[in-house]
Amino acid sequence: MWIFLARQPRPPAQVWTGRRLLALVDAIGWPAAWIVMVSHLAVDIGLLGRASIAVALLLAVRGVWIAVEHNERYRFITRRLWCVAWPLLSIGAALQVAFWLVR
Repeated sequence: MWIFLARQPRPPAQVWTGRRLLALVDAIGWPAAWIVMVSHLAVDIGLLGRASIAVALLLAVRGVWIAVEHNERYRFITRRLWCVAWPLLSIGAALQVAFWLVR
């Protein structure tokens, strides 16, 4: 059985002075980092690598368009990744401290 729940649309973000430039850097930086990572892999990944680069380029173009034209709708990729990464980093730090205290 499928259950569909309608979400409320996000309110537009507050636009401040440097937001457009930071959004542009964010929209270009993460796909560029992905492309560099995929292109420097030691293993030949063939068609999957080329397809992931093409998807990253399309996401970069879409992100640049939203960052420049509709800045109030742009959501920062860095913030979303940080919301996922900081709990993992804090758990890792707590484990390091615990292992350090046990020794």
